[in-house]
Amino acid sequence: MLPTQAQLLAAKSDPEALNALVDRLESQIESGRQSIITAEAAALDAQDTLLNADQLLAERTQAATEAGTEAEKATEFLLSSKEEVGALASDLYRNGGINPGVVTLLEDTEDNDVLYKASTMDALSANRTTTVSNAEDATALWTAWQNYAADAAEAADAATEAQRTAATEATTTLSGYQASVAPQEKLRDELIGQLAYLHEVDAAKEAERIAEKEAAAEAKKLQELIDNPAKAEPLVIQLDEESEVKPLAVPPKVPNERPKGQRLVPKAPELAVAIPPKVREEESAPEPKPEATEAPAPKPTPKPEVPKETVKPKPKPEPTQAPAPKPTPKPEAPKETVKPKPKPEPTQAPAPKPTPKPEAPKETVKPKPKPSPKPTIAPQAPKESIKPKPEPKPEPPQSSGNYNSAIDWGQSTANDNSKGYVFGANGPTNYDCSSFTKAAFSKSGIGLPRTSSQQYAAAPNKVPLSQLRRGDLVFSSSNGGSSFYHVAIYLGGGQVLHARNPASGISVTPLSWVNNLHSYAGRY
Repeated sequence: MLPTQAQLLAAKSDPEALNALVDRLESQIESGRQSIITAEAAALDAQDTLLNADQLLAERTQAATEAGTEAEKATEFLLSSKEEVGALASDLYRNGGINPGVVTLLEDTEDNDVLYKASTMDALSANRTTTVSNAEDATALWTAWQNYAADAAEAADAATEAQRTAATEATTTLSGYQASVAPQEKLRDELIGQLAYLHEVDAAKEAERIAEKEAAAEAKKLQELIDNPAKAEPLVIQLDEESEVKPLAVPPKVPNERPKGQRLVPKAPELAVAIPPKVREEESAPEPKPEATEAPAPKPTPKPEVPKETVKPKPKPEPTQAPAPKPTPKPEAPKETVKPKPKPEPTQAPAPKPTPKPEAPKETVKPKPKPSPKPTIAPQAPKESIKPKPEPKPEPPQSSGNYNSAIDWGQSTANDNSKGYVFGANGPTNYDCSSFTKAAFSKSGIGLPRTSSQQYAAAPNKVPLSQLRRGDLVFSSSNGGSSFYHVAIYLGGGQVLHARNPASGISVTPLSWVNNLHSYAGRY
């Protein structure tokens, strides 16, 4: 209650009573100021919670929609697998439990494709196993997606309810804050008027004195916060317990690349019927060829040792083969391994033919020791000379300079009277505190999350206020850092740039004017 005029007159005649009344009036002014700060913090905190709830609702709604789509795919997968199992069961029933592809093979009178028949029967058996396995997997997958889709829908409903609760709280706290501002400002003016009467000064001068006293108190509080920072605990963003939405598990996967009705492996019976016996004979014909190659195979194994010895007598009758002892390691010649293909041993007959070919590589070997080292070193030298040049280029320690575009844009916006503050606004005309910092940092190519709490949590580095530098983000918290409701850009020199509130708009203020300042800043 305001003191009466009689109380004011009595206090002016009694110094002790005067001091007591002045203390009382100043205490009421400070109480009203703190009441406004608390109401503002509650409103901003509720707005931040609403923004988080809006994002969660959008994510859960999208997850529920995608889960429904994937559940439909799983249903199609299940029906397709059931059709395949039904077709298999029908074939087995009509053929007395024997796969028709097996019957086709058994009735085939050809006796020269036994291996093909055996492999085809294995394929038929594997195909039957795969078909049944696919059906089992499809059933499990369908069940998993049905459960997940139900959970996603439930989570979306919970997120919707949480968003409604947050919206109601945001509206209530904002209305309470806005409704309290005018009465508190009026009361403050009346209290300052009474103080001016007691001190016998002008009301404007008394208001200035009170403002200076409040600023000194905030500066002292800031210095204490800098000197004694609280421990920087990691922030975990979550909703209140009564509105918490349980997280969704990792969704199962549907094989999108498998078209409906297509087996994972081709139908073996169709392959067996589609391939006529003649084709099988043609395929069986090349099969004995590898068997013939297997017969001479053991012979060339000792031969690699013999050609080494045979190379020695060759240089005797043929003096031109004197360089033969040098390429002795070259008779590793896997090219000569082609020799086992002709059954007769006259390896010397094909030898003269490839001799001109190996002579070419021998000649290539000769120029290699002389010219090759020079050209090879020449191209390598310029490459190495280019590499050290880009190495000094990656010098991006100019992170502090990266904030210049963000700060320039922010200050230009603050000086634009057409720009203002609106709760939950995202620009480009009106902003709230976090949408303003997000828009500003984007000018420097730095992506920030949407809300104040998210921007603090996502900051790569948390630094105490004693280490603040230009471009750091400072935050306000009403619960010791469990969440944040305000964010500002530090400009250096104890100044910050921020979107404050609807009354103050976007402006530059002393850091000490940031209420409920957290002892750690975020650095990007």
